[in-house]
Amino acid sequence: MEDDFLGPLHVKTSQGTEIIEAKAPGWLDRLDVPQEFGVQLARYCEP
Repeated sequence: MEDDFLGPLHVKTSQGTEIIEAKAPGWLDRLDVPQEFGVQLARYCEP
């Protein structure tokens, strides 16, 4: 993973590599912070 909790996830198998994009939680849009900070906050807020 490029970002510990939010991905993207790189899956390597015998068929090749697949990149799975992780979506930010839906509630993130309700925070009154810039998106680049909200994504980082999401990893701590969810637990």
